[in-house]
Amino acid sequence: LVVVLAAIVGAVVILERTRERGTTSGEAAAEPQAPASRLAADLRGIAGWVNGPPLGSLAELQGKVVLLDFWTYSCVNCNNTLPYLRAWHERYADQGLVIVGGHTPEFAFEKSLENVQQATRDQGVSWLVALDNDRRTWDAFHVRAWPTKVLLGPDGDGEVGAEELAQPAA
Repeated sequence: LVVVLAAIVGAVVILERTRERGTTSGEAAAEPQAPASRLAADLRGIAGWVNGPPLGSLAELQGKVVLLDFWTYSCVNCNNTLPYLRAWHERYADQGLVIVGGHTPEFAFEKSLENVQQATRDQGVSWLVALDNDRRTWDAFHVRAWPTKVLLGPDGDGEVGAEELAQPAA
């Protein structure tokens, strides 16, 4: 599980950091910068919850591997990741994986709690979903596109990042 999830997150992190440095395939790479920390990020400005009781903080999930899924229900690319998320949730939830959906709407109609509830039923999303209608959690995690996945380690003190993924297996 961690290898599969880490590979996805690693690719996203590497692409994001490359984009932040402003490099393209035809440019020389800029001097490496310290990654923008997501360690201080937490749930902020949540307008409502679907599929369970609200979380006050991600610290409540310490000891678990947490996959934050920033998505919106009308996004085709987001919907294409749902079969994988459902399979991981079914297979690994009892081993400590917690998926928390950060539903961050692109359009005004996606802010409706009733619409999100219906969409989660229709799309088979059974894990906890936070309505991030004002993009406050999205901004706290420096998200820029749908979908974005952020994998947090069980210590709750950092994400599984590209540096760890780039190390060859011993």
